[in-house]
Amino acid sequence: MENQPKCLNRLPTPISQLLVKERIASKDEFRKLVQLLVEHPGFTPQRWNTFEPVRRVFDVDDIDPVIDAYDLVFFWKRKKPALRGCIFGNEATYSNRKHGFILIDTYAGFDVVKLYELASSVCRCFDVHFGYVHEPHIDEVELGKANGTMLGPIPGEDDLSLTVSTHRLRRYIPNLYWQTIFGEPYVTLFGRDKLLSAPVHIVTEMESGCICLQLTPEIGDIRSDYVAFDQLRQRVKQHLNPNAFFQMNMPLRHRFEVPDFGF
Repeated sequence: MENQPKCLNRLPTPISQLLVKERIASKDEFRKLVQLLVEHPGFTPQRWNTFEPVRRVFDVDDIDPVIDAYDLVFFWKRKKPALRGCIFGNEATYSNRKHGFILIDTYAGFDVVKLYELASSVCRCFDVHFGYVHEPHIDEVELGKANGTMLGPIPGEDDLSLTVSTHRLRRYIPNLYWQTIFGEPYVTLFGRDKLLSAPVHIVTEMESGCICLQLTPEIGDIRSDYVAFDQLRQRVKQHLNPNAFFQMNMPLRHRFEVPDFGF
């Protein structure tokens, strides 16, 4: 994965990621995100650092040392509910702007509604372009390796990883996930009516204007009946625009339809 922190190589499930237009490079932008984590108790850091190991104690009554230490990367974790997270404020590289991102991996039994609630809050405060909540499945590995979102050794389901980068989104949408959040660039690309009429379990238009597609009632549906889940996913891709999504059978130089991110 392009310039990804080492802690993201092996992730439990489910996984949530938000890519925001802001690079989260300034301390003011970072402070807003930390305050959102504090406002959502299930995500408030207990331990944090700007590098591994993540051992520094997080004090909700004094976050200034955290803000002062921020230098584009912030790791945090907690035990109850168990999760790990990373805020990555990527700078421009060779004049190419990249999204900042928030990546959170949790453990079986985590209330995924809380992931959506946090995502909604981030969408209200930042210009989110793309996001998802998903539980990677072993049958997704071949596609994930081909589209560049699942890299490295993947010996079993407990070691599945998933990360979407700006580099990939400039070429295609790697896949549809259990919940996929489409920000303004994708609402423009697909059309609001097309997104709102998608044949999924729930379509939610957020206060921010982002549109979230939730494919099935429960995230566990991926594991309990992956074939049915993937069949539904393919129907939704056909409904939206199949040429916006990565396809294994396309030639290397195929031009997929992508939005203008406004960088």
